[in-house]
Amino acid sequence: YRSLPGETAWTAHNNLGVILGQLGEIGPAERHLTRAIDLSASLGRSTRGFAVHNMAVLAARAGHLTDALRRFDEAERIFTEIDFPLVEHYMERIEVLVTLNLTREAEAVAHRAVRGLTQLDGALLLGEAQLARAKVLLARGAYSDAEQAARDAATALTRSRGRPWKAHADVVLVDARVRAGTANGHDMQRLSRAAAALGDAGFLAETLSARLLGARLALAGGHTSRAVAELDQIAAMAGSRIALIRLVARLAATLSAHHRGDAPATRRAALSGLAELERLRGALPTAELRARASVHGVELASLGLGAALSTRRSADVFDWIERGRQASTLLNLRPPNDPEIAAALAELREVTSQQREAEDDLGSDPRLALRAQATLEARVLRRLRTLDAAVGAKRPPVRAHDVRALLSTAVLIELADDNGRLIAVVLDRRGGTLHELTPTDAATRELESVLFAVRRLIRARTAASQDAAHQAAVHALTELDTHLLVPLRSRLADAGEVVVVPTAALFALPWHALATLRDRQVTVVPSATAWVRAGEPPGDKVGVLVVAGPELDGAVAEAREVGSLHPGAIVLLPPDSTVAAVSERLGTVALAHLACHGDFRADNPAFSSLLLSDGPLTVTELDQLGTAPDTVVLAACDVGGSHALAGEELLGFAHVLFALGSASIVASAVPVSDVDSAPLMRALHRHIAGGVATADALRRARIETGDATPQSYATAL
Repeated sequence: YRSLPGETAWTAHNNLGVILGQLGEIGPAERHLTRAIDLSASLGRSTRGFAVHNMAVLAARAGHLTDALRRFDEAERIFTEIDFPLVEHYMERIEVLVTLNLTREAEAVAHRAVRGLTQLDGALLLGEAQLARAKVLLARGAYSDAEQAARDAATALTRSRGRPWKAHADVVLVDARVRAGTANGHDMQRLSRAAAALGDAGFLAETLSARLLGARLALAGGHTSRAVAELDQIAAMAGSRIALIRLVARLAATLSAHHRGDAPATRRAALSGLAELERLRGALPTAELRARASVHGVELASLGLGAALSTRRSADVFDWIERGRQASTLLNLRPPNDPEIAAALAELREVTSQQREAEDDLGSDPRLALRAQATLEARVLRRLRTLDAAVGAKRPPVRAHDVRALLSTAVLIELADDNGRLIAVVLDRRGGTLHELTPTDAATRELESVLFAVRRLIRARTAASQDAAHQAAVHALTELDTHLLVPLRSRLADAGEVVVVPTAALFALPWHALATLRDRQVTVVPSATAWVRAGEPPGDKVGVLVVAGPELDGAVAEAREVGSLHPGAIVLLPPDSTVAAVSERLGTVALAHLACHGDFRADNPAFSSLLLSDGPLTVTELDQLGTAPDTVVLAACDVGGSHALAGEELLGFAHVLFALGSASIVASAVPVSDVDSAPLMRALHRHIAGGVATADALRRARIETGDATPQSYATAL
């Protein structure tokens, strides 16, 4: 290549890099693209943009997703500077966003791509944009829409790109039909033709995905032997240099063992697949991305759980559940110190303050501040996602025998979802038992009824509406107790403490309010491993931090009273309770009490926040601290809320605190008034100051303050 003219050499290196990457030759492909980037220095910005873009695609194939996002950002900046259309760039970026389970963002990018091509009459690329949109809809679970988008893409791609590209669309179309339960024999033929076309064209990863889908169709049609043979061939690709091919191969091996009826082999293959996923997750820089990436392990975890259940041994089932439970909280985090993020977060606080002022000013338009807020949030997340990972060693999950040795008079209940039905493993010092409970959907519906009724109770203005809401909450809690705990009562009779490890969907349930657990000491944790960690000797953090935020009736008086119960406590009141002042101290104290307005953002959990004197302290900023107090009390509002993701992962303020090392968190999942919660908080801290453990202190405080009024009932939940 050295004798070739510059632009010709660039073309050769760039194209070879793309082709070799497609074939899974990651190392040689990277060398060629690196050379193309070097050559572009004398050839103009567009050539660098193309080479960097292709390097981003290669990084994604290798499983280096952070590097892929960083390079996509660089390519986008270059294309924007030279006013080059971004549509094709968007389509490649969508693949990475879907891999990271960022489907809402991927859908927005896909919509922009389709709209841009339609307006530009870009018929040549329109099919690819429609295909990208179909993939996003499939990932979101909108199967009917995905099928139609794939049909549109197939029509457009047949005209513009030919048979291999139409095959991409046919695979998505059949996948949507399989997931919707509407596939038939014609789909098998369509898929077979598509897999052959993709293979002939050198689309290695896409060919394997099509073959895996074909094996699923064969299994559904009762052709088990043929399907298992195909799965075994796919499993042989486990040594590929393409990360997602390795995951597909591990999944194929697990499915093959499952359908051969070999439970031990199923568990081994599933473990191998989850280890592969952990390597992918371990390179991601934020708790949000690590949690979202867990979607790729859902089927592996389910198959492994089924294999463990087949043994009917509670210890096997418990050990399997713990392997995947809230995995993102078990990583040793080393937060990046990035000036650009710090500046953007400071600017975001200013914009948020302007938004609050605009809401109070009837003559202002709050939409301007909202748009600025959305822009800054996107900028922060985009920057965070492109930083080098700062993840250390993962804490190994505890085993059943380790937990039993620590239980003494306590009983631990660990729940899991087995194909739509809840199961429970109950451990105590004597042993363990396995129980089948209610359908998962039934339990989550009752929980939704509880939370809705409590919100009504808090807002109710008449005695009649308060009574109706109260009765609705009591009824739903009774139903939950009947289906979740009554079957376990014989195991709980002598329990001095009950530790509950719920599924992600049931984490917001006020477990202590269920009749079987009423007046007991109840601890709810994201995993048994987290509970064991919480019981370990505390580190070198000392002292108490008490914070009152602005615009909260009674917060200052509450903070002063709580501070007086802890001699030497640091008490920060408005206007001194700033983000900088609170952040500086949060990582050094053993106990923090935060009496602040909370805002749980279901639309964007990373920006759930506590309102301090100069603006919000967000989950994202908290994650950047790298450490947290041993005990945190979130005294008001619904900042204890969380967003459940696939893979038993949770996003929210409290769960970032768990990940940062907090052992005890007191928080509400419903918007409780600070005035109503003040008596409970005073009683809680009086017991904590007297040396009582947090869970028992909360139990005693609830008994003392009672639940005779609607407000005290809601607060006690």
